[in-house]
Amino acid sequence: MRGFVILGIVASNLLAVSFISEAANAPPPQCAADISKLCPSSQDSKQTGKCLKQHNGELSSACKGALEEIRTQRKERNENIETACSADITKLCSSASTTKARSCLKQHKNELTTGCLTAITATKAVPQPSSNQSP
Repeated sequence: MRGFVILGIVASNLLAVSFISEAANAPPPQCAADISKLCPSSQDSKQTGKCLKQHNGELSSACKGALEEIRTQRKERNENIETACSADITKLCSSASTTKARSCLKQHKNELTTGCLTAITATKAVPQPSSNQSP
């Protein structure tokens, strides 16, 4: 039962990827004008993510669409992790606290099933949306 609780919390944590972390990797090119206009003093992607979040209501439709596409892609990948890693969490991380399950998976990366490892690896590189969306 504890494994299911941990799985649920890991899935929740993975699905709770915030707007800030979405923009923290590298804001999509569709947000370049918004960043220049609304966040000119942002010095790194973390600050840019916070700024975009603060100005969410002022973002162009192209930027909002690109960020939503990234959110959707990440949600799908996180659902894949939940499915692919449930047995690994139960086997390797059932004694880990609920906040440490994700860290536990990283610590046991050499013991993870191929499916789980593949799902986790896929979350590290979320492709940027196509840049042909209209503003």
